Order: sequence, then C-alpha cells, then structure tokens
Amino acid sequence: MGTVGAGWIKMSQVKGLLSPLLEKQRMEVAKKFIKQGSVLDIGCGEGKLLDYMIEGVPYLGIDINADSIRRAEAMRKNETNVEFRAMSLNDDPRLNRKFDNIVLLAVIEHVVSPEKSLTILKNYLKEDGRMIITTPGPFAEKIHHVGARLRIFDREAQKEHKKIFNKKELYELAENIGLRVDYYSTFEFGLNNIVVMVHA
Repeated sequence: MGTVGAGWIKMSQVKGLLSPLLEKQRMEVAKKFIKQGSVLDIGCGEGKLLDYMIEGVPYLGIDINADSIRRAEAMRKNETNVEFRAMSLNDDPRLNRKFDNIVLLAVIEHVVSPEKSLTILKNYLKEDGRMIITTPGPFAEKIHHVGARLRIFDREAQKEHKKIFNKKELYELAENIGLRVDYYSTFEFGLNNIVVMVHA
C-alpha cells in the first residue's frame, strides 16, 4: 500500500463496518452500464466485480496489491477468460488489446494524476467502448472523514484520497482526456458520482 506516482493506490476498502455495503452498491450501480464484451477492471481487488457479470466474458483485473491479486487468482482459478495482474500504472501497462469496458470503482480519488492515468487508459478503450467511473462527491468526503474516525468506514481509504471530484470537474476531466460524458448521475443519496465516458 502506497502511492504509485501517476498511477493508482489500491487498498482493501472493506475494513469499516459499512464499507462492504458501499462496495456492493457501487458494483450494483456500475453493472447497469457495463456493455456486452470485454472488461478491464482497474483497482480490481479480489475481482468481486465478476460476481455481477455474465460468466465467460473476457475480464482483466489490475491491482497494485499483490496479495489481493493472489487471492483473486485462487478464488477464480476455474473461471474462463479471467486474468489478473499485480501491477501499478506508473507507466503504460502496454496491454496488447482494447476493451469494451474500462471500469474504475472508487479509484480515481486515490490517483495522484487522474488526467494522465485516464489518458493512458483511453488508449485501451475500443472506439465504441465505455469508461465507467464511480467516485465520492465533496459532501461524501465530509461524511467519510467523520465515519472513518468512528470506524464506520475504512480509515486508510479516507486518508489516501488525493482528489474529490464534483460534477463539473468530472465533465472537465472527460473533455481534457478527449472523451465525453455519455451519462452522469449520483447514487447513495447523492454521496457518490457515477460517470460514463465515451470517445468524443
């Protein structure tokens, strides 16, 4: 666990009492926007997103936490078309294919340079693909800060937040990396954002 330059920081965000429920809700919301086809799951943890996908869909999960990747590989060893890699995204991961879906659930708030990292990822998004992002909003950060002190939410996850985005900033981020927002909404009573970006 630690910063990874322009890449990601990944930690298990399920230590707080409510964190597993929030994680489940993120995946429930995101699955509605995952189109048929391949998935690149950034900050995949133990690959729980697979529980919300059709079996056999090509899936690559990337996470900086090697222990999480080892657990994911052990739990998913009998599943087809599933691959995991323990790696940071300081540099271009040099993937040899493009994806229909690139999913970042509760990730970009931990990224040191979101614009640079998403620009790299855009290279692996198919022309008709979707980049699906969830991230807490400003009010959620205040609640999360208090909740982390009370151990309702994961303290470490809250400490590692680098940037909290509002709606305007998410639209600007999409524009700056050459994508456009195809869908935006909030969920969990407005505490979290979901944004779907596509090629402009």
